[in-house]
Amino acid sequence: KAEVSSPEKVSGTHVLASPAVRRVAREMGINLADVKGTGPQGRIVKEDVTNHSKPAEAEEGEAAHRETAAAEDTVLPLKGYTRAMFYSMQKTLEVPHFGFHEELNAEHLMQLKKVCKLEFERKLAHDSSLNKTQDKHSHPVLVDYSKAKLTMMPFLFKALSLALDDYPILNSSVDEEGKRVIQHGRHNIGCAMNTPFGLVVPNVKDVARKSVMDIALELHRLQVLAQSNHLSPDDINSGTITVSNIGTVAGTYASPLIHVPEVAIVALGRAQYLPRYDPNDESSGVKRTPIMPLSWSADHRVVDGATLASFCKVWKSYLESPDKMILHLC
Repeated sequence: KAEVSSPEKVSGTHVLASPAVRRVAREMGINLADVKGTGPQGRIVKEDVTNHSKPAEAEEGEAAHRETAAAEDTVLPLKGYTRAMFYSMQKTLEVPHFGFHEELNAEHLMQLKKVCKLEFERKLAHDSSLNKTQDKHSHPVLVDYSKAKLTMMPFLFKALSLALDDYPILNSSVDEEGKRVIQHGRHNIGCAMNTPFGLVVPNVKDVARKSVMDIALELHRLQVLAQSNHLSPDDINSGTITVSNIGTVAGTYASPLIHVPEVAIVALGRAQYLPRYDPNDESSGVKRTPIMPLSWSADHRVVDGATLASFCKVWKSYLESPDKMILHLC
């Protein structure tokens, strides 16, 4: 008669164990040939059988614990930048948005940035008074202006300010309680920034009165403070129009939401080289052209489509022929 639980039949060796121990092993589904005996002459006792099963049970218990832990929910409290953006976006849903898409030929702008980059770096390296003259703010973290980089953003901000001179309605905010629209004299252009603490939109004050270098340094200051959660209320408040550079993450066109009570926002898509015809020279054929997608949203209670399109056209004209901005330097 063959016995499944008989270890000597399985292994071909004699296992010392009492009938009671063999019964326990059968009930637990353990092959005694796999158990190391601790009794006299290697006899297997009951504790050997029960201890043999514990590692497997422990492993199953750990696996079950991991599965339970993975399934648990995480509660994320609303605080800091995230809390402010939460309530700001709620208000945004009350605004009738309309969108407008355009594309920017960034070829000349990229060339200008390349030329200005050398002078920008020279100025940073040799102007020892830069920190004193530029940083008129008090904050708990060090802002090292020597690490500032010249990107296309300061040029975009400066050109936007020039276009706002022609279309001041885009530099407005809505006063819901007073049932009025306020056209702002200062161009405080916001820049949406992604931080470990959530999305925040600080703004560069008085862009119309700043040089491209001033704007670049101020953007650097705001970025440093935003990443360390040390922006002041003054850095965040009183914006008049917003730029969101979503292209630094990914994507081309977007549907940005207005930063209320402002009336307009533009999202910059990822610049990429695309085939385009030169509109001024039809015989030149297709040309490899750096194209930046532009996505506008505006408050349709204040701004109509024709006004936004005309405004964007003027803004583009400064960016696609940036030499024209020299005429407006203070």
